[in-house]
Amino acid sequence: MYDMIQEMGREIVRRESPKEPRERSRLWFYNDVLHVLTDGMGTNKVEAIMLKLAPPEVHFSAHAFTNMKRLRIFLARNVSHSGDSIYFPAELRWLEWPNYSPLVVPFNTNHGNLVVLDLSKISIRILGKEFKLFRNLRSVNFSHCKLQSEILDVSSLPNLESLDLQECTNLVKVHQALRCLDKLIYLNFLNCSNLSCFPLKSRSLESPILRGCSKLSRFPDILVPVECLRSLALHEIAIEELPSSVGNLVKTARHLVHIFIDGCSQLSKLLEPVWRSSDYSNLSLPLALRSVIYLNMQRCSLLELSFSQNFHCMSLLTILYLSENICLALSTCINQFTKLQRLPLAEARANIFHPRSKIPKWFVHQSMRGLLRFPVSSKSYCDIAGLAFYSIVDSANLKEASISCEIRLFVDNQETYGCVDCFFSLESDHIWLLY
Repeated sequence: MYDMIQEMGREIVRRESPKEPRERSRLWFYNDVLHVLTDGMGTNKVEAIMLKLAPPEVHFSAHAFTNMKRLRIFLARNVSHSGDSIYFPAELRWLEWPNYSPLVVPFNTNHGNLVVLDLSKISIRILGKEFKLFRNLRSVNFSHCKLQSEILDVSSLPNLESLDLQECTNLVKVHQALRCLDKLIYLNFLNCSNLSCFPLKSRSLESPILRGCSKLSRFPDILVPVECLRSLALHEIAIEELPSSVGNLVKTARHLVHIFIDGCSQLSKLLEPVWRSSDYSNLSLPLALRSVIYLNMQRCSLLELSFSQNFHCMSLLTILYLSENICLALSTCINQFTKLQRLPLAEARANIFHPRSKIPKWFVHQSMRGLLRFPVSSKSYCDIAGLAFYSIVDSANLKEASISCEIRLFVDNQETYGCVDCFFSLESDHIWLLY
């Protein structure tokens, strides 16, 4: 359906001038675009150009756009221009040109109407001074600029909503003026491996992405409540300290849906003082986490304190990743995740204890005694990814103040695994699930 509508639109534009592409309002066919640019045949009729799937090098004059006074959109994908810096019309609103070759960014004071700018993968070291008059700019993409080391003053971009700097591996410094971007919604520092700090103030921020910022040891101060937060991506960062202002990040975030904190090996040590200290009493965590449906906490060295006692308020949680946690204890809180659909535990030792009195039917091998035997072929044994043990503790027969559960696994009469755990003050039947 979409393709049909697209073709109908293209045919309508083609009929504007069947024989002269330069008289059409939009150009996207490769030969038509090349004819207009390389021959300097552009006119005031042209408002949008898309050039893609072109050969590696396209040669056209730096003044190829001189006669296209009304050009508002120029998208050049998979195109490399080997000439001088291009002079774009003042009416330009949208410029998307990854791998733009000239070392000089093609702007001057006449480009105040620019709204979207994508110059990813270009060879430039310092950004900022080019944008002093771009008050209408809303989206900036300078991702994959490997030489880029510094972002200068961006306070002249009051309407900026999206800033993408992912894979800028040499980026070290971000100007404090980033705090001035009150309308910023999307901030992407993915794999900026040399970035050690940056300011954060935007109330409108929805999706900060900090994955792979391996030198970011301290989370930035959050100077105002971030009320619109929807996604928090902190994969594989080295944060060792949370600022006292962390409450501004989550206490009013009623729309927070996705949390990615996998690979944060210091997470347990990092969060413990948050739960214990009165300094963090204003976090209002139940309110902040109530809407979360996706939580990824793989490879976080999780312990019982940092998980089971502190995330019980996430009643909408449907996907919970806990793989590769060395020792993970999930107590009664797991029973409150009534909407949970996926709980991957690959390469994790999971210890779950919560109220229940029946063993699920999908446990194929069951026994009412303390011993259970079942055959496994050599082929099936090699394919086993893990074993789940499920045991019922009957509180009616519990006369002691505590009870211990022990599991011993034998393969061909040789003990290969053993585990003992102890539980206290049971008022109802419980199950013990070990993976």
